[in-house]
Amino acid sequence: MTPVVPRPEPLGPPGSVGIPFVTTWSGELPSLFSELVARPGGRGLGYCHERPGDRDEHGVLWARTEGAWGDGEPRLADQHPLRQRQAMTHMCCQICAGPASRTERGWLFLAGQRPDGARPAVRQLEAAHVMNPPVCLPCAAVAARRCPHLRPRPVAFRARWVKALGVQGVLYGPTPFGLVVDPRVEALPYTSRFVAWMHASQLVVEVRRVTLIDLQHELAHPRPASAP
Repeated sequence: MTPVVPRPEPLGPPGSVGIPFVTTWSGELPSLFSELVARPGGRGLGYCHERPGDRDEHGVLWARTEGAWGDGEPRLADQHPLRQRQAMTHMCCQICAGPASRTERGWLFLAGQRPDGARPAVRQLEAAHVMNPPVCLPCAAVAARRCPHLRPRPVAFRARWVKALGVQGVLYGPTPFGLVVDPRVEALPYTSRFVAWMHASQLVVEVRRVTLIDLQHELAHPRPASAP
């Protein structure tokens, strides 16, 4: 993936960070609806006063926030738009922001079990659309113990092929009375003709050449890192 956002600085040594890098904090306030406008000529969504970095390399407008990591209380269920995009773009660990684990089997990702407790098969993960960035092995061990979403046993897999597919966010449409939200759509691929009207908050990637792994075995017997 083409780097379009700066690479993040690690929060600390792998496995030592308590609150994940991608977490949104209560003091990080989102941009106001009043800042959004329809661009002239039906060219999509814009800000009243755009800044460098408001759009990605596909021209999609991204949500802004004010404040910084650590302001207020952590909102663990929410991923910060910029930091999630940084981690996905640079394949950084979503927890410590250092390099994510990569071996000959690919990048390391974690997922929770299905509500019925069943574990997915490889065919269910192949070509899956993913919004949670990868992790490093030390942070994966911490997340497996502490994250309620991952208990009692996380689904760990590696993907050799990861590609930016599109964005998740809020889709707007122009009307004679101003912008309105289309509640039917939460995510769009970059190939969609409507993506210019998306106010993006998460980068969606597609993973392929997936291998399910035994996380505890890898922690006990780590494989050599693979070069990007």
